[in-house]
Amino acid sequence: MRFLDRLHAPSPILLDGAMGTLIYQHLPRHTGCIELLNLERPDVIRSVHAAYIESGAEIIETNTFGANPLKLAEYGQAARCLEINREAARIAREAAGGRRVFIAGSIGPTGKLIEPMGETSVEEARRAFSMQARALCEGGVDLIIIETMSDLEEARAAYAEEASAFPREFQARFNLGKVLLKLGDRAGYMDNMREVVKLAPKQAEGYLFLARGLLIEQGSLDEIQAMIEKGLSLAQTSELKAFGYFLLADVYDRRHQPEKVSDALEKANEYKSKER
Repeated sequence: MRFLDRLHAPSPILLDGAMGTLIYQHLPRHTGCIELLNLERPDVIRSVHAAYIESGAEIIETNTFGANPLKLAEYGQAARCLEINREAARIAREAAGGRRVFIAGSIGPTGKLIEPMGETSVEEARRAFSMQARALCEGGVDLIIIETMSDLEEARAAYAEEASAFPREFQARFNLGKVLLKLGDRAGYMDNMREVVKLAPKQAEGYLFLARGLLIEQGSLDEIQAMIEKGLSLAQTSELKAFGYFLLADVYDRRHQPEKVSDALEKANEYKSKER
């Protein structure tokens, strides 16, 4: 099963818990870089993963929270970033065995203040996250979790690099676009949705969400309607069809065509009811 299929299933998904807490139960006197244990004590990391899997976790995170080169540099291990992340993904995959467990690559903050609050540039942060994300993907993770970031610019940098690194770039770009819209970056949202359409011209999501952005920006109604109709022709789920018809109703409303608004809303609600 693909992770996205499981994510959209109605039942909850159980993730694992803290990595460091269990590591210190195995190695109470350990000091130094926890991520380096992927190379020095893979048996311990594998045991932690196995314990969570036995407890029912469907998603386990790699031991890579602080495995970006900027953070690893504090321990003199920046040069081993690729090795540490690849090995962490391999250990997690090995612990999962043949069971239906998804491997999440954990990406945490750099531990540095990003400009203008600090001296680390956004570009430096992006390079650090790019190196880590690509290594995790090469190691075979199913998804990436970006966590515990208090700096919005740092989180953006991490997300952007995950989008470019992940093999399923279409989905990563799509998710990034939605995040940018929530952050108020409309131009970034539009750019990402255009990239989604280029990457996956046979996927409905790109057309429909780009049309949504054009509606917000009050673009050409002819262009928007054509994009929605293209998206509807490709939509495979009731959820996407409902979304498309709601957008189409908005277009008809702006064209002052009340009968067509009613028809589109009727179809949207019909598909909406099929989601339940």
